[in-house]
Amino acid sequence: RGRLAMPGGKNWSVTYRGDFGYNTLTVGEEAARNFELLNNELFRKGAIIKNSVSVTGGTDQMRMYLSVDRDGEDGHVPENRFEQTNVRANFDFFPSQKFTLRASTQFSDAEIEWPIHGNRERSGGEWRYLIFNRFGYNDPRSRSIKPNYWATNSDLNFINSFTGSVTAELSPWQGSGSRLEGLSARVTLGMDNRDNRNIQIQEVTTLELHGQDEDGEKRIAQRNSRVLTYTGDVAYKYNLGPFSATSTVGTQVFNERARSVVTEKFLFANALLSDISVGEEVGEILEENDHTRSAGVFTSHDISYRETYYATLMLRRDFASVLGPLTSAITYPAVKFMVRLDQFDWTPGFFSFLKLRTAYGETGVLPGRTDGIPLLWRAAESQFGIGGTISSIGNPRLKPERVKEFEIGFEAEVANYALDFTYYRQNTSDSIIPAENVPSSGLTSDEPKLNIGKIEGSGWEAQLHANFAGRKFGGWRTNFTLTQSWQTNEVTDMGGANEIRQGPGGGRQYYREGLPKGAFYNPITIGAIFATEGNRISNLEFDPRRGTEVPVGTIIGYLESDGPVNLGTGDPDYYGSFASNLTVGGFTFYSNLSWKTGFFLYNEDRVDRISRGLRIPDGAYFTGDGGNVLDFDIMVQQLGIGDTGTGVATLTPGTQEYIDVANRLASTNRRNDANSIQPGDFLKLRELSFSYSFDKLLRKSSVFSNITGLRVGIVGTNLKSWFKRDAYIDKVTQEDGSVVEHWVGGFTGADSEANSFGFTDGPQNSFNNGTIPQGRSWSAFVTLTF
Repeated sequence: RGRLAMPGGKNWSVTYRGDFGYNTLTVGEEAARNFELLNNELFRKGAIIKNSVSVTGGTDQMRMYLSVDRDGEDGHVPENRFEQTNVRANFDFFPSQKFTLRASTQFSDAEIEWPIHGNRERSGGEWRYLIFNRFGYNDPRSRSIKPNYWATNSDLNFINSFTGSVTAELSPWQGSGSRLEGLSARVTLGMDNRDNRNIQIQEVTTLELHGQDEDGEKRIAQRNSRVLTYTGDVAYKYNLGPFSATSTVGTQVFNERARSVVTEKFLFANALLSDISVGEEVGEILEENDHTRSAGVFTSHDISYRETYYATLMLRRDFASVLGPLTSAITYPAVKFMVRLDQFDWTPGFFSFLKLRTAYGETGVLPGRTDGIPLLWRAAESQFGIGGTISSIGNPRLKPERVKEFEIGFEAEVANYALDFTYYRQNTSDSIIPAENVPSSGLTSDEPKLNIGKIEGSGWEAQLHANFAGRKFGGWRTNFTLTQSWQTNEVTDMGGANEIRQGPGGGRQYYREGLPKGAFYNPITIGAIFATEGNRISNLEFDPRRGTEVPVGTIIGYLESDGPVNLGTGDPDYYGSFASNLTVGGFTFYSNLSWKTGFFLYNEDRVDRISRGLRIPDGAYFTGDGGNVLDFDIMVQQLGIGDTGTGVATLTPGTQEYIDVANRLASTNRRNDANSIQPGDFLKLRELSFSYSFDKLLRKSSVFSNITGLRVGIVGTNLKSWFKRDAYIDKVTQEDGSVVEHWVGGFTGADSEANSFGFTDGPQNSFNNGTIPQGRSWSAFVTLTF
């Protein structure tokens, strides 16, 4: 925000920073047999070029900050780039001690190209093609699609946005010595205006040239959204003997409009004609307008006693432009108490700071503007003419959500260490959840919201920070910050509603009494069935010996669980991070690690890899070619089902090793794709950087006296990831109460943070089968200050 003028000091400065580097593939897919293809055939090094110039300074009554950034990046896959220009200007004006005017503005112009069809069922997409197919482009054993196909489609996004606010603060009796000296008022006007234009193009292609016949397709979508925010409050600071307090009353109003237009056409004559006007067949044509208003009023009172005891009382009431017979307003209270224990003589002297705190507060969500309308219609065109179609289905009995939270914690500083710890309990009533209508209702085009009774949760959060310094090596200092948290929850009352489930296939997630919210609750395969004296016929669908007699002890089928079992949730039990910084002389080293554990995701990617591998034409799967899932292919060959080209020895039926492998194979049963609910636990090295500052040398130089700062360095991001790759045995409780063991397949995706579908407006806990993995970046930078 700039800086005020200091007597005798240099006030204005200009800083330039340039970053130059590249994006590349983060990690190969170790579970795939075409591991080398994944690293070499598709992925590339994408250039990174970033330039930034900023000006900061001010006078004795004004301070200013102005910056212009230009970022350009190519992704680590073809048809993927990012270009953005940002302009930011912030001003603070202090004409007197009674009046302050602040302005903050930012304009952004961005152009983003995505690799289109990354998960499209019809054509597959680059990444999806490679993870399904063991062989490279143009290999006789591969599918016919060719590398030049990927240059025939694009997904362009043009985004312009302006964000700005102006705040005026007035203290008319400041410095007067009267009782009104502590009275002040503040008004803020804000705007967030965004224009998004998306253009998707699929050019005309032929089987001979591209390996895929496409008739041509173009889709243009335009959306404008504008949010206006009005905020005002009046505050009064006062003292009552040893008490000091501030009382505030205020309001905030939001006014949001959104307009969308979509046009789509198919069947273009050739790749040279791409104007949407020349498409022969009309696809989707859509126009939507939306207008939403919400507001709130609040009052808060902050009180302190002798700088030792502190209390805050707050009350907030929210309103929204809700249509239909709904409650459109709700009140939320909050209260906080704190005490500085280090202010007392009886506190041990090694505490330089010790604060105990507790709080209770309520928050929640109001129903959406149209959530209470039973049926909402819109105009639509079809082969039968122009008429009405259902656009949304609502619930007239929907109520606002209420979340009640109690917490207790402390903050302590001892020597070079600081510790912050908080324990909390949270109860949510009338939680708003989308639910599918039953098919017999005839109302299945939307998922109306409903309230469920209660969700109870608890958890803790902790942060440890340390600082050290010394004079050796010309002066050094280091610090680190460790964060760790844990959470759990359970649906204790559905409020009379039936269990709610959503999600794809075997990745169904549930809201059900006795389970955590969004739990994966599905039947699974718990082991293999083996041939006995009276049962020797193989029933494995992919076994070439299916329907024939096999030796005793041979795997012939799969054993299913007794109904659905709780497999976990997509919300991590634990998550944390570790960041450290070391400065020695002019050198600075920085690192950042983060992790999440105790969560699962439905990996549709794994199901489809096995399924498509088994559909290799001409029986190639069992003639030494196999599929693309290495672990699956090894087990198939170990069990003597067929030759998959892995070169491993066949085991003897009935031996313990054979039984263990057969039970592991059962966990891959593609007919029960809930078996592909996998652990998403990970540890990631997010960033490493190394830099050197030439500031001391510059201060001694008369040649470069105009340069006040110079730093050069190198930065790496998303450098390494560790996942639970190995399969392991877990225990689950069946519906009859019995506990059984089953194999859980290790994570076989590229990145467990790359999630897709799940609960609408809820947990997103599934891994889509066309997801492109995140990239790694390396860049060098230079920063100059004048």
